[in-house]
Amino acid sequence: MITRTSKTHLRSLTSTIIKSTTTISIDPSLGTGSGPFIEVPKFKPLGNPSNLLQIIIPQSSSNLNIRSNSNSIIGIDHEGPLRFKEKFIAGGLEFQELSSAEHNLNLIISGDVNSYKLLELENKDTWTLIKDETLIGWVEKYRLNFRAVDILERLNSLEVSGNGYIILNGVNEVIDLNLGDGEEILINPNALIATTAKNVSYKLIPHGIFDLPKLPKFPKIELPRHGIWGSIFNPINKFVADVKTQTDALWKANEDFIKSNPYVKSTINGVSKIYDYIYSKIFYNSEGAILRRNPIFLKIKGPARLILNNDWEYFAKGAANILFKYVGTNDYLKHKLLRIRLLKEEQEYISTCELYDFIELKCKNLFPQQIIDIQLTVLTSNFIDKLNNHGHELMISERYGLLLPNILDGNYNILNLSKKCQLYYENTEDVSSVIFEIKPKWLYDNHGSNYCRTCSLNQLKKVPRHFCPLDLLYTETIDRGLDDLFSPIPEDVIPKIEKLIPLKKLFKIYLNNNDNVFQQLRKYQKINNKNDLIKNLTSSNDVSQNLSLVMTLRDVGLFIKFEKFNKDNHIHTSHNNVNNVYLVDGEKFLITCNIYDLDLKSKMKYKYWLKIENDLSQIYNSSNPNWRYCIKYPDLKNPPPGNQQDMEIN
Repeated sequence: MITRTSKTHLRSLTSTIIKSTTTISIDPSLGTGSGPFIEVPKFKPLGNPSNLLQIIIPQSSSNLNIRSNSNSIIGIDHEGPLRFKEKFIAGGLEFQELSSAEHNLNLIISGDVNSYKLLELENKDTWTLIKDETLIGWVEKYRLNFRAVDILERLNSLEVSGNGYIILNGVNEVIDLNLGDGEEILINPNALIATTAKNVSYKLIPHGIFDLPKLPKFPKIELPRHGIWGSIFNPINKFVADVKTQTDALWKANEDFIKSNPYVKSTINGVSKIYDYIYSKIFYNSEGAILRRNPIFLKIKGPARLILNNDWEYFAKGAANILFKYVGTNDYLKHKLLRIRLLKEEQEYISTCELYDFIELKCKNLFPQQIIDIQLTVLTSNFIDKLNNHGHELMISERYGLLLPNILDGNYNILNLSKKCQLYYENTEDVSSVIFEIKPKWLYDNHGSNYCRTCSLNQLKKVPRHFCPLDLLYTETIDRGLDDLFSPIPEDVIPKIEKLIPLKKLFKIYLNNNDNVFQQLRKYQKINNKNDLIKNLTSSNDVSQNLSLVMTLRDVGLFIKFEKFNKDNHIHTSHNNVNNVYLVDGEKFLITCNIYDLDLKSKMKYKYWLKIENDLSQIYNSSNPNWRYCIKYPDLKNPPPGNQQDMEIN
């Protein structure tokens, strides 16, 4: 991911992606096979991305130097002997010098998931390779000079100059970018392969570490206030309240002075520079720096040419967001997804920063262990421009994205059970992991309607019936709810899954746990104020923060994962999973749940909500012979206590 600034005017940067037909044209040999008219090898990257490289070495040509133990020669067409010779360059890099004295040599090298980029150097050219490991081959016309350079700790950078060809290895697509005179660019070290820039420095973006100090938040502790315990704890309550009041007053009284004082600003700038240096030398790790809270960027000034990795590929798309999957070699980013906002009308748009704050400050208080981990990360227009978005329009003004784990990373078969429910099971003979992806939508106690809100909406949209989410809430209806949920699964799949995982039995045990995610969602979707009923909305100003939260929770998605417990898996045995281990027939299993799609709902959606409720009014108490009535709260033999509420549909 890259960030660019310019002291002059900004202009579009030109990029070129390797095409499958890329070759270097070599003039026919004029004579001796040595000296100024030497005939050099021909190169042809194959595929798009070009993860195969064809190399033709003419008789008596310049010798080809191939990196030892980094490439795989998968095909060779040659008659006669081949000559191999070990060769070392700056930094202790070992190469094999390959030559043919009698016949042309034609070979194919595979980069596995990697791509190749071929660069031709003239005498005036100097390239800096950010990581020396990207150099996998080279050929000299006259002479190539290699020099180890120090840009950042552990990067092992290499400077190459002279006259010849160098072969670089990238990941996925390799992008060729030209930076204009006067332009500057900040780019993540893991994204940059090589550059012709004369000076490459680094810049740390602390993401608020050196913002003005903020007062700590005091935890809210409920202590007894009455009786004998109250007499003990009331002085503590008063002391905590007094300390908080005094610290708030002290901050407010001095806030303007701190913000405007030049000595404070100067001190912060000085400490920031020291921190930059220490962080880069001690804490920086080239395999994990990208997208951290304190990422290090390389600072490059134009004119310059840059060779970049494009290691994010399209993964999936929803109504408001698009997901990209990381396919590069950075260990920190492996198994991660990047979520970027799709184009929206400005009046309805909620920025990624607002979403991040909403999830971290509001939602995680309600579901501290179940909300999928997210990280806020900086995006730039250059990075966004290089993404293959499959024609979907992105919110180009957005400068942040969310990095999240790919729960579905692995070799899974996918079964689309219905529009809002998918089943993923391992594509192996012995299935040890199964994931249900479910959007439960509205969860509440239905007091009198024939159909719940979710089933009514599905009928309105002509979606075939699958299961009623309300059936998953009550002991009396769990069995029929699971029967409906499992009904689309092919008969030959269930035995394969239940060979190791008693899936249906585990799901029933989970649903009978009063703390399961469906019960928690029902609890927090509850409307406690009649002003928050959709039927009472008259304008966007009527949409309270609580209603926005409730409507968000009514549209979340769930990943419920069932696994065979593994005592050697540190995640399975972690403290967070102590209460997620279930015993069935003497065997242990792990059930975990992740909540995703916590997109804060815009107040401007109130018109849409009103329209939907109006459209549904004729369906709630209708009769559909192809759709079983939903459970009614008063009909339950053992209704759960404390959940009576007035709903929009009553």
